Amino acid sequence: QLVTPHPSYLDCIIYPSFRDRAIELSAANKLDHWDLFSDIINDGLVCWGSANKTGMENGVPWSMRSWEARPWFLKKWWFLAGGEDEEVWQSSRWWWSMRGEDVGVDEILFKECREV
Repeated sequence: QLVTPHPSYLDCIIYPSFRDRAIELSAANKLDHWDLFSDIINDGLVCWGSANKTGMENGVPWSMRSWEARPWFLKKWWFLAGGEDEEVWQSSRWWWSMRGEDVGVDEILFKECREV
């Protein structure tokens, strides 16, 4: 991130591995910046405030725990999001569980395969 030239909006992505992959693809001219930027600002990545006293007490934008990637965003940008053990998946699953949603990686990435 410090030595590779890249668009500044990538610096605002809170997830280090996601951001690093995006910067690598950007340097190789293999990232559609408008598409990614558009998806981010159109609720692909959402920063939440406090959820409740048993979870997020002080939601802040500089904490990964304050952020959620929407399932459609993870499906579209899977090659940046990485595997289910990555921080983007962990924080998103936490928010899903806070809302009582049972969303799994297989459901997001492979739903269409099961429907065919």
